[in-house]
Amino acid sequence: MLKNVNEDSILLFEYFTASGENNTDIKSEAESLILALIEDLKSFDIFLVMHKSYEYLVKDYKDINIIFIDENLEFWLNINSGHFKRAVFIAGENEMKLYKLTKILENNNVKIYNSDSNATLLCSNKFNTYNKLKNVVLQPETVKIQINSKEDWKNELISVFNNWKNSKIIIKPVNGIDCEGVSLISNLDDIINLKNDFPMNSFILVQKFIEGIDISVSLISDGNKTIPISLNKQNMTLTKGAENYLGGWLPHDSEYKEDIFNTSVEAVESIKGIKGFIGVDLILSEDKVYLIEINSRFTTPYAALQKIANFNIGESIINLLDNKIELNDLEKEVSFSGYVFFKKDENQLSMEILK
Repeated sequence: MLKNVNEDSILLFEYFTASGENNTDIKSEAESLILALIEDLKSFDIFLVMHKSYEYLVKDYKDINIIFIDENLEFWLNINSGHFKRAVFIAGENEMKLYKLTKILENNNVKIYNSDSNATLLCSNKFNTYNKLKNVVLQPETVKIQINSKEDWKNELISVFNNWKNSKIIIKPVNGIDCEGVSLISNLDDIINLKNDFPMNSFILVQKFIEGIDISVSLISDGNKTIPISLNKQNMTLTKGAENYLGGWLPHDSEYKEDIFNTSVEAVESIKGIKGFIGVDLILSEDKVYLIEINSRFTTPYAALQKIANFNIGESIINLLDNKIELNDLEKEVSFSGYVFFKKDENQLSMEILK
């Protein structure tokens, strides 16, 4: 039985550090995100769920409630989350984790300061998001192909490549994260030599390649209206084998900032149920802004923004969704006292703060 839990208590967790997973590609970002959220919310009555293997990460936090577990996170949440009235958490879309965890909390009548299950279900499937926003914002031309054992999917891929007049194409899982499974196709040989690392009967997204600058926008939404808080430059490498996220810097500036923000807000506000902190990935190609995907969740830039924000992002989200502050008032408070350069190298995320 959990002790000292009351109506004001907030259940807090991040999927990797609470489940004990040790994916080295994502681990450093997961650790940075949960530490940033702890810092923002430590004035609240938070109960942090942490896997025993990550105990080292929170050894300096003596004044918060920490629940160490060594069991399956979804099992623990199904049994225990009903003790809480409120929760905020971090998770990714791969294997539908974000949706599943959201659904567990909703089923246990827990108020979540994240997007609801309908929004996360839609945004977790990049092709469904594409179709939802097809007539709303500019996006790269996109199709979906199912993986099969006979490799007929490669013939479909060749057909798409030919129909798009041999334009470069990008392939990616329909619900992947962190550049997982992303490849660039430049010619027919790339398709023929493409390794099938995708699960059988899964779907891949095929997009026409857009040459341009990789950017993202961090936003906050109350479920109806949305404000952009930061334009972020992403440092990406894209080769035949894979796309890699190497870091970036923020806040970034651009002569097209207003157009970028408008595209991001329009996309987010077109999907009912998106709430809290959101990340939108885009490509700036000359003077055109292309939406790539919506992450209806905390994304890596939050960990950097938290270090330079002149307002408490996490606390503001709690107060906003508790109707203690208005979005318009929050927008007036948004400012940052410097810049952050963040770099992902050998699976470590480092940050340099310039003030």
